Amino acid sequence: ILVHQQLNYPLEKPFGIYRLHSMEDPNYLPHWHEELEIVCYIRGHAYHFVDGVKYDRNTGNIFVVNCESIHSIMPIELENKEIRSDVIVLLISKKFIEQYIPDYKEKMFTNDLGKVENELYHAIVKLFEFDEISSGNSDQYANLFEVGLLLEILYLLCKTGMAERENTVKINSQRKIERIRGVIQYVENYYMERITQAEVAKKFYFNGEYFSRYFKQSMRMTFTEYLTGYRVMKAKEDLLNTDYSILDIAVKNGFSDGRTFSTAFRKTYAMLPSKYRKIYVNK
Repeated sequence: ILVHQQLNYPLEKPFGIYRLHSMEDPNYLPHWHEELEIVCYIRGHAYHFVDGVKYDRNTGNIFVVNCESIHSIMPIELENKEIRSDVIVLLISKKFIEQYIPDYKEKMFTNDLGKVENELYHAIVKLFEFDEISSGNSDQYANLFEVGLLLEILYLLCKTGMAERENTVKINSQRKIERIRGVIQYVENYYMERITQAEVAKKFYFNGEYFSRYFKQSMRMTFTEYLTGYRVMKAKEDLLNTDYSILDIAVKNGFSDGRTFSTAFRKTYAMLPSKYRKIYVNK
């Protein structure tokens, strides 16, 4: 299984496609992955943040996130204060793309989709519907149709014009973004241990004060907020999938004690972890 944060896709396919009917979890952490991500808005409204830049997308829109870009999403409340959306998320393997676009490493897809946006929308919906129907059946040639649709989607993206990565993102900025990706990876590997901002800044060759500013600019949150948010996210998984005590979950996920964990969890989910577990386990 290849992992895209909380989304997985089978190794035998060069893509993963999902329909997400709501984005109710308030813990929207910035992240990155090697796959190209395309979000198709069936319904909903949200802001996307990619490498520190804000984009607005709504019903009927397509949003493209290039491989290895740091990104996050902020759903917009409806008039009744609900946060509801219906989106299809398509992930395409970088290796698959490079088979057909050998210089993809030096290129970027743009979000200036113009007239092809509608064509992309229908191609992605068609791929999702076919994948849903063909999953689990014995059609040994289904992958031919799916690969054909993937190539159509890539063709439409190329048709809008690909940008040179070097011209779009300055070399100096690319290097800083790469270091921020390294910081994210470091947190994912060591969140259960004691981590300080100062030691992380030093490890990735940032001046301490500059690291604080640049991290917040790139991630829209402080390093401490990100680290705490990641620990809360991993702790939530343990709440739902294990019978560990609250204290054991807290310590396992890098919190100094149960009280600190409960405070951070309640700040994110507006309830104590014990209540969250009671409501959502086996739901």
